Amino acid sequence: MIEGWPLSDGFYFVMVSVLTIGFGDLVPRNEAFIILVLFLVLIGLVLTTTCVDIVGAYYIDRLHFFGRRLEDDPLSWLKEVQQRRIEAMKREAMRKLFETVTALHHIRFTGLSPTVALLFRTFQRFSRSLLRCNTFICVSGNISDCPESPQSLTASHATADSVLLRWRAPRYVDEGKRYWYTLTYKPRTPQRRNHVVRVDFINEEKYLVTGLKSFTLYEFSLTTTTRYGCSKSAKAQEYTEPCTVPQSLRLEAVSCETATVSWRSPKVNNGTESYVIQFTQEPAPQFVYWNRYKVGSTTRFTVTDLLPDTRYILCVSAEHNYGLAAMSKSIRFRTKRWWADDDSACLQLPFSNHRMSMASIISSLSALR
Repeated sequence: MIEGWPLSDGFYFVMVSVLTIGFGDLVPRNEAFIILVLFLVLIGLVLTTTCVDIVGAYYIDRLHFFGRRLEDDPLSWLKEVQQRRIEAMKREAMRKLFETVTALHHIRFTGLSPTVALLFRTFQRFSRSLLRCNTFICVSGNISDCPESPQSLTASHATADSVLLRWRAPRYVDEGKRYWYTLTYKPRTPQRRNHVVRVDFINEEKYLVTGLKSFTLYEFSLTTTTRYGCSKSAKAQEYTEPCTVPQSLRLEAVSCETATVSWRSPKVNNGTESYVIQFTQEPAPQFVYWNRYKVGSTTRFTVTDLLPDTRYILCVSAEHNYGLAAMSKSIRFRTKRWWADDDSACLQLPFSNHRMSMASIISSLSALR
């Protein structure tokens, strides 16, 4: 109406001006209404931008992540937390049921025998499923039938992919009942979505766990298991060593002036490496003041010129051909007082209740001359 254009030309002008943010082949000529035309085009731009934002947000929220939601549930962590709470509630309910059944079993009410039998059957049905979760439950209903936990569980000799576990047998286990050890271990990471490995039917008091990840904290849980149930778990934690450091550093022999150490080469390296032994007396000074021996590619070395009856700390570094250095765990040891302080250097005379050292025997023989 303002420019005298037909309706189709007016609609075409508005759409082209809004979408291209500028005039197209149709340009307004009436200067008196130019402000009104520009205001109309500005309103069109605002409406178009708003529509694009709404449609884009709807696409991102509903369509773009639709396929990903089918594969990965963003609320899976919340479901896991709820499942753990449900399992904890079940364990607490079964513990109270176990206490009730045990109390009724010891009271031995004759009038409540059908109720006790029903509670026993219910308890046995649910306890079989809870035994898989290492729950402290005995199906027989007697606390004395449950085995005791292993003692003094320790993790040692950690390498890049293995950890040695040692423990002592329980204080008391009925000899007529066969028992074994059940080991479960998992890495301790902040994600808490760790794969748990279970090893059953361990009959020795030590076990070498292999196939571990390097430089990772693991939690080990050990229980005593019988056909009546399992005990409370004994737990230990240990870090595996990095795969680029010397492995299994140990002290093989020590005297009053020397110490022999050995180690294994790293699991992963950047080429050929040479080893450097670093040691000092305790309390250790700053690292720059430690003694250093370059030993080349050998994995066994004897440190000499040590002081007798002195505590030392020692570690081994692997220098790669790229100039990198990876340091092993440190070991501490104490040198002997003198060469005759070893148990093998002491003799016990016949018909005598005390032991004499080699120096005392030599002096006595010299006096007899």
